Amino acid sequence: MESDPSHGVEVALKKYKRGHFASLSVDKFPKFLIDLHNYQGRLTRQTYLAIRLMFLTFVRTKELIQVKWTEIDFDKALWIIPAERMKMRSPHLVPLSKQATRILEELKQMNGKSEYVFPGFYRHKKHMSNGTILVALGRMGYTGKMTGHGFRSLALGILKEKLGYSHEIADRQLAHVPKSSTDRAYDRAQFLKQRTEMMQTYATYLDDVFIEELKNKNL
Repeated sequence: MESDPSHGVEVALKKYKRGHFASLSVDKFPKFLIDLHNYQGRLTRQTYLAIRLMFLTFVRTKELIQVKWTEIDFDKALWIIPAERMKMRSPHLVPLSKQATRILEELKQMNGKSEYVFPGFYRHKKHMSNGTILVALGRMGYTGKMTGHGFRSLALGILKEKLGYSHEIADRQLAHVPKSSTDRAYDRAQFLKQRTEMMQTYATYLDDVFIEELKNKNL
């Protein structure tokens, strides 16, 4: 051929740029707590509890909606997510605060006969739809402002800015893979004692902020 027919295509085919998931700033989350409280009557109980549990555990949306009762150890107050369900294919431990445990106990009363903690509304043998939480957030007025994944970055900000936890411990709870090859050699259960204390402190802080916000608004 005398000419290259693909010439110029690189201009038309622009590389996809991945953006960040929408998330509230640390300073704006107290209002969200009030909005969620006020909106709960217009959500199914299961959806409301799912959002609250996501706030308390800040796992990925897929990890939350696909959780099975076999992963929850009530005696140890621990959620053990198997490797096959994790993005990085390594098991992840989520210490459960008292607040998170109470939510799971209520869900056990509701959905204890199902394999899933959050069964589908129409198909009970399946887990809850991936879009349920995002749709609920949209109905609350948070379209483009907050996503299920956004709870992760929000929690990280609260843990570091408001509660003073190190990035290393907070980031490990997010199940991020350490950049250092030396750190990657450690078991994922590293800092479990500190993470357990951190998760309870975090849950109590959310409660305290919520109560203070109620007082400020005279609700």
